[in-house]
Amino acid sequence: MNSPIEHFVSWYQSLPLDQRQDTAFLVSHCPGFELEHEDLNPDVVTERFSERVRSYKGGLREVAAILALRAVVQTVIIDKRSDRDGWKETQLTLAALGEMHDSDTFRTKAAETKFRGEQWIVSCEKWSQLVAGPLSDHAIQSAFP
Repeated sequence: MNSPIEHFVSWYQSLPLDQRQDTAFLVSHCPGFELEHEDLNPDVVTERFSERVRSYKGGLREVAAILALRAVVQTVIIDKRSDRDGWKETQLTLAALGEMHDSDTFRTKAAETKFRGEQWIVSCEKWSQLVAGPLSDHAIQSAFP
């Protein structure tokens, strides 16, 4: 049986690279998940973050770490990226700016936002399944009786 930390890392590693980088950078501001300056290099940050998370595997440290991760990821990442209407609003704003300023840069960002938003929606749905299953209170309590 995978531990809660391993379930989290599996979800994290299933994310597209830009989402893994976003997640690592955001969570690394939280006490206990800080990364060294050289670890924040985009080429290594995702692996260093996974290693940092796995360093808490086992016993009460894992329970504390997974509860902290669950709360931080939900509040700082998922709650802000799971709303399809929010992504659509951002896309429409960028598209309007593209027309207003005849800017290909804004038009490109609008197209990227639609794609990026859909990717985040899928990742947020996977997160919801993870929190309802292997990272639920019951599953965590069962893993550490």
